Amino acid sequence: GFRQLNFISAPVTDYEDIITVGGTENRGRIIEAIIEKIYESKGWDSFMLKCVKHSSPNFIPLNNIVLKNSKRMSISLIAHKDGAPYLPISGEWSEYRSSLDKNFLADTKRQMSRLEGKHRLNFSEADASTDIPALIDKLVELRIARHQALKAKSIFNNPAVADFFKTISYAFFDKGWLSLNYLVLDDEIAAVHLGFKKDGRLYYYI
Repeated sequence: GFRQLNFISAPVTDYEDIITVGGTENRGRIIEAIIEKIYESKGWDSFMLKCVKHSSPNFIPLNNIVLKNSKRMSISLIAHKDGAPYLPISGEWSEYRSSLDKNFLADTKRQMSRLEGKHRLNFSEADASTDIPALIDKLVELRIARHQALKAKSIFNNPAVADFFKTISYAFFDKGWLSLNYLVLDDEIAAVHLGFKKDGRLYYYI
């Protein structure tokens, strides 16, 4: 079959790139060595570089290498066009909430009341590092189920993905940056959100 090589983070992250060490003077040579190694392996039919920001110091070297190698291998560089969506808020979250459309707030309250009327509902946040493994495992389970329902491929079938999320969750928890929330419906976890919070900002990740 057709074998296409992508960044390891595709399509989960907003941006993708190559991390290089050794200063800007070696950046082009390092990237070219990576591309050359991929070409020599003969294991891929195509190499797709997607969502690289124009502002990345690697963008120009990557673009030059793509132009140089386009005739001998199928390699594409696609720039990231739109930034990750964000919601600017000045002040407290409660102040922003009070500024929302009244019909929207009333509908949300009505839906919550209906749900609470039929089920035992509880919204919680991980408050100990010991909560992380089970919540990440549940997050992965829910994502796999969703992708199966959509008949789509899921990177979450790879155990390394769960290990990655657990590793960064432990590191961010220790720094006070982790936002790992979950919704319990009738004693069963129905939804999990993994995000990060720092300097008054919440990063809605997955």
